[in-house]
Amino acid sequence: MTKPYLGIDAAESEGESEDLYACAHVLYIACGGHAGSPVLMEKAISFCTRLGIGIGAHPSYPDREGFGRRSLSIPLEALADSVAAQCQALNHVAKRFGASITHFKLHGALYHDANQNERIAQAVLGAALEVLGSLIIVGPQGGALRAFAERHGLPFHPEGFADRRYRPDGSLLPRTEPGALISNPEEALSQVKGLIAKGYLAIGLHSDSPNALAIGQRIRKMLEESCQAPP
Repeated sequence: MTKPYLGIDAAESEGESEDLYACAHVLYIACGGHAGSPVLMEKAISFCTRLGIGIGAHPSYPDREGFGRRSLSIPLEALADSVAAQCQALNHVAKRFGASITHFKLHGALYHDANQNERIAQAVLGAALEVLGSLIIVGPQGGALRAFAERHGLPFHPEGFADRRYRPDGSLLPRTEPGALISNPEEALSQVKGLIAKGYLAIGLHSDSPNALAIGQRIRKMLEESCQAPP
């Protein structure tokens, strides 16, 4: 049975900490839609191959100006083409290092839109699979992403966030609302323990969150002390 693991969004900006990368079991690597560049992808993948960290594709709406955190109304074919191009860019770098991309996690608004809309899920996941082959799909506990994975016989890992607060109904508190982010490492750790108890396998952490390094180190230490292992 797969045990809980820490996945961190990466390659989204210059100067990201390799100490933070080292906390991860999987790095979800931005591949040009909302952020990222060939240089940043190469840095992240090189680090993954040296430390044995899993590599995940982290595509988004083609929206660098909005950092992929706003929904875009674009034709499904164009969206699928964009996600395919992002996956191809990351795969091109991975192949240079002899590495394989094992995980797939959408970013920002597309993460939520695809989970709520079967047609979007079909378009973006279908595009990713054509480029990358079989993948572990990472996403919210229930919805269209999980349904797609189950229909196609793909592993699905439900994700809960260490650094985001949740509403009572289990949905994320929007970033536009006060208190949406968790910056206290002990509070984040407590939330992670609760998420694991509820059956979440993928614990997500954003590299641009306040105190991301301290949070990542506490979570990694807890998982190791609990004899948890990467996927």
